[in-house]
Amino acid sequence: MVQRQRLRRAAGLEPPGGAAALQLASLAGFHRHFAGVARLAQQHGHFIWEVGFWRHKDAILPPEVVPLRFSPADHGLVAGSGADDAIAPGEAPTLLAPDEDRIIVSRAAVLRERWIPAHWQVVDDNAAAVAAAAGAVAATVVLHYGQIAELETLAGQVHQLRHDGGKALKIVVREDHEILRQRYELLMMTLGASLVIHRNTPFARVQTMIEAIQGQVFSRPILPDYKSALSAVVATAATGYVPPADFISLVRTTLERSSVIRLPHVLLELPLLPEVAHVDALRACQMQDAGDLCTAGSNAVYAFFFACRMENVETACRHVFVRPMSELFGGELRCGDPESILGSLKRLESDIAQRPVQDYSGWLASQPGPSPVAAPAELPPQDAPIPLPATSRARRGRRAQPQAFAIPLKRQR
Repeated sequence: MVQRQRLRRAAGLEPPGGAAALQLASLAGFHRHFAGVARLAQQHGHFIWEVGFWRHKDAILPPEVVPLRFSPADHGLVAGSGADDAIAPGEAPTLLAPDEDRIIVSRAAVLRERWIPAHWQVVDDNAAAVAAAAGAVAATVVLHYGQIAELETLAGQVHQLRHDGGKALKIVVREDHEILRQRYELLMMTLGASLVIHRNTPFARVQTMIEAIQGQVFSRPILPDYKSALSAVVATAATGYVPPADFISLVRTTLERSSVIRLPHVLLELPLLPEVAHVDALRACQMQDAGDLCTAGSNAVYAFFFACRMENVETACRHVFVRPMSELFGGELRCGDPESILGSLKRLESDIAQRPVQDYSGWLASQPGPSPVAAPAELPPQDAPIPLPATSRARRGRRAQPQAFAIPLKRQR
């Protein structure tokens, strides 16, 4: 209430002598004198009232920023309804914008539901949802994700909505057939998604999650181009062993690209046991996912896992190494942040400069069985079409084949 009284007082400032003594010449001087005392502005998608100072009798109070929201009754601006203000009992929460209760949904995102709320606006597809959201300020847009082939288009749609709609717009991505990998989910959140709803989430839970983000604004910076962020989650086509110089170059380039969305990676420095040859350790390292690389230094093997978190390293190693690591290495050094990874690369670079290491590509290619040697590859140019792999570290391993079995029939009487 106090803030509302101050707001009315600031809006009703009068020059000395009162409104009756007002002259046009003095009005211009009055506005010059008080320019910037108070102004209506927009911050993160909602309106605020910025006051340079408050004058109360003979005292001048410090600057203040009053959040403004829209009344749910008549959509008029009201003061003192920010996120930190308590809502009186029986009072409806205020709105960031008059359209905050509008929800636009792609039909595929709710195709399997028997019932949807009557006020939800269902449109044909994601493109129609983006078009329907033109001019929206604080509405909610629910997009559908079905398979990896749709990822680039979906990334562009999320970025367009956030770039054009501002930070008060709520953007929700709902999984359907496939699960967004962690790095692609991180990509969506970086490009502007407010929420990613995982596959098989009950619809009642979906409604609760959408209601929970009402009143929120997007807090991350809005990227100027979505393709640079999309290329950050796409690995080099190389997989497996590469010579040390190529390994250093590819890992550094990967770190540089993925810094846009802070994508996690892990580099392992594995010192060899005295009795283990380099080629035997490299042969035991059977990498399959694009971007996972290995190489050899003078006395160690280096393994780089693309888009892998520290807590998942042991699982990744169990899938990659066909022999127990204790039979090959005398320990391990795990590097899970860009600084430590770059430090390990510098040590490897210094090591091979002092003691050049043989290129084991020919040895590994001549060995029987699947070759761990990577095909020569570089990261795609920034403006090239972005190839999206269809495999995932989470899906490694062979699916067990169904086995036939007999069910005993009940004896007939």
